Amino acid sequence: MLRHRGLNRWTLLPMIAALLLVISVACGGGATATPIVREVVVERTVEVPVEVPVATPVPTVDPNLAKYGGNIQMSAYADTRDWDPLGSSSLSSVKSYSQLYNQIVQPDTTDTVKIICDLCSSWDISNGGQTFSFKIRDGVKWQDGEDLTADDVVYGLARYMNPEVSIGRSGLFRNYALPVEEGGIKLVGDDTVEFNLTFASGAFIKFLALNYVKVLPKHLLEQGIDLNQAENVIEHKSGSGPFILDEYKRGNVYAVSRNPNYFKEGRPYFNGIDHFIIVDSGTIIAQFKGGQLDMANSSQSNLTPTE
Repeated sequence: MLRHRGLNRWTLLPMIAALLLVISVACGGGATATPIVREVVVERTVEVPVEVPVATPVPTVDPNLAKYGGNIQMSAYADTRDWDPLGSSSLSSVKSYSQLYNQIVQPDTTDTVKIICDLCSSWDISNGGQTFSFKIRDGVKWQDGEDLTADDVVYGLARYMNPEVSIGRSGLFRNYALPVEEGGIKLVGDDTVEFNLTFASGAFIKFLALNYVKVLPKHLLEQGIDLNQAENVIEHKSGSGPFILDEYKRGNVYAVSRNPNYFKEGRPYFNGIDHFIIVDSGTIIAQFKGGQLDMANSSQSNLTPTE
């Protein structure tokens, strides 16, 4: 093996030591180590302004701008099944005949939990809450010109108390009253209608105020005229209410006009209402957008919430 004369272990050791010194200086050996600084990120909450919706104030109606009259175009979600409230529980029907007839009492039109007089002028409760006595107004007339009396009220409501007919919604109050033959309803004097209950109940007068408990004319019913037929209602002008039925086309439309002799001063507000029977939601929307409908006559309108 060949050896370089100038290189042996004794000459290599100083060279290795010098090389290590150079490396140590180059790498900072013997100097103070530079500390490692880590960046600390501090999270801050930044407040972003949020636009809070402000409720639009409800507009007030200037009474000086309010006007009577005009004809309203309404949609009806179904045809009228009953023109006589006897045994009726139909929502589409009550919208029809509620315009034509009155009842003893009714819900207040603004505070609907409150019961107020309609055909009555006052009422008294006696006998520990089991007797209700209603004084009927003077001067109320049927649309054919005949007087509406307390006798009409007794006769009309006794029909709803007949156990042989469906109770529907028109007869719900009879659950609290004695049978007619036992004095459940009777005429007292010329102008007072008396109900006698089987037990005291505050629910009685609320059921009596349902829109289904209409008073129909005794003088027409006694003649056997079927007031469940719109044609007879029109021909005989059987109503007493704010509107008179003028026209009915089955499945299409029914129209009413203002009763000029209505006993409530200043009512009704409209000259007439046309109720168009529309079962298709697309047609309702199209006619409303086209200005051919003003409103619906019921919360039932065949529309989805989005529509």
